[in-house]
Parts: sequence; C-alpha cells; structure tokens
Amino acid sequence: MLQLSEVGLGEPCNATATCISNAKCALESADPVCKCDREYVPSNDFKSCIKKVGLGVECEESHQCPMGADCLQGNSKRYCSCREDFVPSYDKVTCLKKTVRLGDACNETFVCDVINAECSNNICGCMNGFVKSAAGDACIPSK
Repeated sequence: MLQLSEVGLGEPCNATATCISNAKCALESADPVCKCDREYVPSNDFKSCIKKVGLGVECEESHQCPMGADCLQGNSKRYCSCREDFVPSYDKVTCLKKTVRLGDACNETFVCDVINAECSNNICGCMNGFVKSAAGDACIPSK
C-alpha cells in the first residue's frame, strides 16, 4: 500500500489533507502551498505549526507570542512576557511600546507614562485642564 508523505510548509500542495498538521493548502501566488492555519505560526525550523499564545501563557518559541513579547524562562516553564521596553495592553492581550514623553505615539491611555496625560488621537498629551510644562515633560494644571 502506498503511503503519501505530508507536504511541508511553503511546499506546493493540491489539498489541505496533504499538508502537515495545523496547516492548509492556500493560494499564496500562482500556485497553492501549505501554510499554517490562522491561529498557528511556523516553528523555527518550519517543520511544524505551533499555536499562537497570549501573555502569561506557556510557549516554545518567541514568535508564537504577541508582538512586543518574548518566550522567557519562568520558574520551570517558558511563558510569553512583554519585552523590557513594552507594557501589557489594558486587556492583557498584546504588548504596547512604553510611552515616556508627551507627544509620543500611543494606543491606550495607560501607556502615557506622564501623570495627568492621556492618549488622544494616538498621541500622548495632557488631559483637559492641564498643559505641558515648560520643560515639556509634565502636565501641570492650567491657569
């Protein structure tokens, strides 16, 4: 009996059933190739598809973690954690780059590291009733 071998990632395919586990036969250009399913990413060696995971979840490789996070060693296992220059989003789903100055780009209010500042139109600025200090590094009450 002839046994068909699985088709690897990036290799030509004619049906999803021929692709490795957690992959599908997808039209990338002119010819269909095996590609990881939506909730999976290729392993470092491109021999398997590993599940995307969130912050605080056990991981094998950094690229399965959200953007701005790495797979770091915990007490006994590896977990997705935000990199040093990133902070967890309010919902703890992704990591956002720390914002330390007024005028920097931001995504959520808490990322603005300045007291009495908020993220408005994706820019960290002083809240209503406050103005930027002369040095430009603080929000002070407006007169």
